[in-house]
Formats: sequence, structure tokens, C-alpha cells
Amino acid sequence: MTNKRGVIARYFAAFLMGGGITWFILKANAYPTVEDLADRYRILSNAFTSPGVILLAVGALVWVSTTGALDMYSYAVGGLFRRFIPGARLTNPAEKETFYDYTQRKKEKRIRGYGFLFVTGGIFTAVGIVFLILFHTVT
Repeated sequence: MTNKRGVIARYFAAFLMGGGITWFILKANAYPTVEDLADRYRILSNAFTSPGVILLAVGALVWVSTTGALDMYSYAVGGLFRRFIPGARLTNPAEKETFYDYTQRKKEKRIRGYGFLFVTGGIFTAVGIVFLILFHTVT
């Protein structure tokens, strides 16, 4: 944690995004007008579980992409686009780049510090599970 401001900003942004999705789901389900306690718990469970799962899925996708598992596909798609775009092969020196060179270049650019997605997604999912348990105890 060399840059505490950056870490705090990442967590804040993730919580803000999750909170926005939660607010949208609550607003879409007209939460303030619901009178039944079981329905309230159901809506709250859905409202917190959805952003939690989304954040966890984005974190998993970032993790997979940083391991290099998708490098083969991006190399192939880039080569395919360069073949069909006129003049792209003439102006792009990366055309003659081998797959090994491409993966080595990408390895240097890998992002680090994406654990905040798993933490915030886990917190939202845990709150959603609590409301799910409350929903099942009321019904």
C-alpha cells in the first residue's frame, strides 16, 4: 500500500458504483411504498446482491485478463483487424511482432491492485445474503 490515497479512491469508487446500482434497484422496485416486511427484505436482498455479484464478476474478469489467459484472443483479433483495415499493416510496426513478443510486451503492462473489487463485491454480497436470510425467516 504505497499510495493510500489511490487505494481509498478505488474503494470509494467501487462502493459508489455498488451504491448507485443498489439505489437504482430500490428505486425501480418502489421500495418506500412497499409495506410487507417480507417484500422489503426481498427487495433489499436483490438490491445488495446484484452489485455484489457484478463487482465480483468484474474482479474475476480482471484477474483472468491479468494472468494472460486472454492474450491469445487479443493477438488474434488484432491481427484479424489489421488484415481487413486498409493501410493498417503499412503503418503498424507491430504487424511483424510474434506472439511471444506480444505476450512479453503485455506482461509489462499488467495492472495490479484490483483486490478492492473482490472486497467491495464480497461486502455487498454478504449484506444481500443477510437480507436473504431475514427474508426466509419472515416468510
